[in-house]
Amino acid sequence: ADGQARTDAPRAPPPKHTKPAAEQTRAAMVPPPSVEPAASGRAACRICQSKISRGELRVGTAYTSEFGESIKWHHAACMDLPKYVSTPDRLQGYALLTADQQATLQQLFSHKAATPIALGGSNSGPSSPAPRPSGGKASAGSTVASPTTRRPEQLAEQPPQATGVCKIEYAKAKKPAPCKSCSGPIRNGEARVGDAQPSPWYEGLQTRWLCMPCALRGQHITRFSQLAGWDRMGYDVSGEVRQGTGELLDEKRERELQQTMAPLEDLCEALCINLSFDQLKAGLLLNGVDPRAAGIETDSIALAHLLADGMLNGLCQDCPACACSSLHFAAGRIACLGSIEGLSKCPYRAAPAAVKRFRFALSDEMRASEWYAEWTGASGDAAGKGKGKGKGKGKRKGKGKGK
Repeated sequence: ADGQARTDAPRAPPPKHTKPAAEQTRAAMVPPPSVEPAASGRAACRICQSKISRGELRVGTAYTSEFGESIKWHHAACMDLPKYVSTPDRLQGYALLTADQQATLQQLFSHKAATPIALGGSNSGPSSPAPRPSGGKASAGSTVASPTTRRPEQLAEQPPQATGVCKIEYAKAKKPAPCKSCSGPIRNGEARVGDAQPSPWYEGLQTRWLCMPCALRGQHITRFSQLAGWDRMGYDVSGEVRQGTGELLDEKRERELQQTMAPLEDLCEALCINLSFDQLKAGLLLNGVDPRAAGIETDSIALAHLLADGMLNGLCQDCPACACSSLHFAAGRIACLGSIEGLSKCPYRAAPAAVKRFRFALSDEMRASEWYAEWTGASGDAAGKGKGKGKGKGKRKGKGKGK
């Protein structure tokens, strides 16, 4: 009986697993991130996936892989520094920065500590889609918004997401690439949407490219501006996405937006077809616009967009926020491609009427080309003013070499 009682007695719960003391000590000894100006422009930020320009402040976190010790680099503006250090001077390499770089880092740190927000639900991805706003495309079992729903008067703009469905662009590869959802081909020049998720093979994010129907069918796009590159897309892509997110404007404003974007799209396409990569950059440099300072020296579509805007509307004034020559018309407003102190992207936005325009210079080689003669004849005075010099008057001081 005693043996049976001992057998039926309840067993003590197993001890809870705790990390060994050595492992806890090792975690406490993890060095803080390091900060330095980028030595080259080859490294990409592990958060936004864009290149870190040479001289731009970058923050590195050390990690150990099967190949040994390595560093993951990030834009200082992309990092949530208060999560890693209590004050900026605790970052490795802080004392080696210049006074201006330290001041900029202090401002960024104070801003992050005061407003630690997530950029538009950056943690949401295909596994946890956010609900659609009213007026979006109806899914199965849902109801369509009433046609009398009041539409917004202008395009809403918020920072793009850092992960999940967070980017959009035109496919550049000559050979079709398969959509990662339906395996259908995404051909050169077609719009594709990027889904950035942590890679199972290496440290950082891996982008899965989706065709437009699959991206819209999944209902992971809740606002157009969550996609980096949204303002460089054509009106047809813009309208298709905004119809699904409920961001279409009223009929009058939609018509005006289409009329202002159509000539720019046509000229941008003509420039991409007829000009080489070096000719696009030369056309901007002739007017004092430095593609490297604007961060578009490797993006042929962005170069063509900036050049087309100057040819149609004239050369924009320098940005009043960052002093870069990178203001341009996109998606119905004026935006800046520059950066502030090489640390964060310039937030300047304005109405087209608020920005001064100047005469845009063109090279003799371009004026003598056949495609330019055909374009000026087709566009007429309403689009290109007959000579492709833009609508501005006068010449911006210290900018451009043409006459």
